[in-house]
Amino acid sequence: MEGTSLKPESFNKAEKGIGKSIPGVGSRIMLSKQSIAAGRNSEVKEGEGLQGILASSIEIGQPILLKNGSKTSEVRGIEAGPDSLRITTETSVYELHKLFSGLAIDSQLGRVALPEDAQPAQLKPGSAPGIKARNGEKIIEVKIDRDALKDVLIQTGGGAVHVVDDRYVVLARVGGAHVPFYRSSSGTDGKKQGEWYPFFGHTGAWIMKGDIASDGSMNYLPEITEVQKVLNEHLVLPDTGYLDKDFNMVSPKDGAVIYSVGEDISIDSFRSSSEFKNRNGSLEEAEKQYVNKLTGYDSTQLNGYHPAGSKNSAKAQMAQVWMTQILQGIHKAQNP
Repeated sequence: MEGTSLKPESFNKAEKGIGKSIPGVGSRIMLSKQSIAAGRNSEVKEGEGLQGILASSIEIGQPILLKNGSKTSEVRGIEAGPDSLRITTETSVYELHKLFSGLAIDSQLGRVALPEDAQPAQLKPGSAPGIKARNGEKIIEVKIDRDALKDVLIQTGGGAVHVVDDRYVVLARVGGAHVPFYRSSSGTDGKKQGEWYPFFGHTGAWIMKGDIASDGSMNYLPEITEVQKVLNEHLVLPDTGYLDKDFNMVSPKDGAVIYSVGEDISIDSFRSSSEFKNRNGSLEEAEKQYVNKLTGYDSTQLNGYHPAGSKNSAKAQMAQVWMTQILQGIHKAQNP
């Protein structure tokens, strides 16, 4: 990573911001392992990440210590990049992401917080081979450009992409905020089939969608629109109905695998989750719990709300306030 080497005395600063400061004591960080020195062991295994709260400042000559009791080896050098630090220790080289605390809202209507297991999506480098395959009468296009997605997708719950019944759901980084998106499978209410749209939580009856213009465009924030464009261009997936339980797209004629989504991007499913397996009668409630956990968006006071049955109700008004609170928080995260 290109960057500017920093003097040790600057490591004690606890300034705020992304790419403008060194994480201070109490900062939430993510250590993403890049490589390991020959013949030595590290407390972070190859290819894994470690998330926690800094218990001490980051200084050359001192180990990195987290409040969960984990520590890495002694820091030998640090370089600052636009949104992370490259740290060389006596055993390893890490990318340290501050980094990113996500959107934080705590109001009477609900709570938004970055999920505890959130980390930058663990993606293989490069692009998956783009394909166009015929499935019956329909041409199915697949495109997964991992290089374009690596700074956008956030991995939670074991996947960078989640299948929630007939929808794909992802959690994306929008500046300093985290925003869930879903892929429209049917293109209803002015949306375009196959494109990605943000949502603002799950009520147990409805994925909370905002207003879409007649041409399918969004009336939100330009920062959200930019991320939507990245997803639409670089994460093109087949309808979930074309996938088997192992996320393979198969030929309707002979059952042969045409394409395996899971080979090119980590993917998880609500149907294999603990929420689904341990549900107590209510499938929608279990789905809500799953979506809340992987996104960190929990609209507590809107449980059971669906606009189709209560467009002018008190809950409909609360839903508008809730979405406005979120959009204001996202905007503030872009302009601290």
